[in-house]
Amino acid sequence: MPGRRNRWTEEELDALSQPPRPGEVWWCDGRALALTDGGKMRPVLVVGVSGGTARVLPLTSQKPEGAPTQVAHRAGTSWLIYREPESISVRDLTAPLGTWSGYAAWRRAARL
Repeated sequence: MPGRRNRWTEEELDALSQPPRPGEVWWCDGRALALTDGGKMRPVLVVGVSGGTARVLPLTSQKPEGAPTQVAHRAGTSWLIYREPESISVRDLTAPLGTWSGYAAWRRAARL
């Protein structure tokens, strides 16, 4: 896993034992995403979960033009890739990176 420390925190172990929740950022197997460059692990923002399916928005380390939305998480800072959320299997989410503190305000503004 990119940037992986040798030890899991209690919060990370707890998150691995539970389904992902909206507002959380997770590492995702890039092969599960429609518009990525293949097997590269990519952070994603979870915007919905139903059963074994998560709706996610990919994040990028490259700051896009315009008015980007910055998302801070344990692995660093990323920016949202604005497009329709993708539905993927929760099994493709491999490790939690924390909960984005700005999620609730962003969701209200984005009207998701």
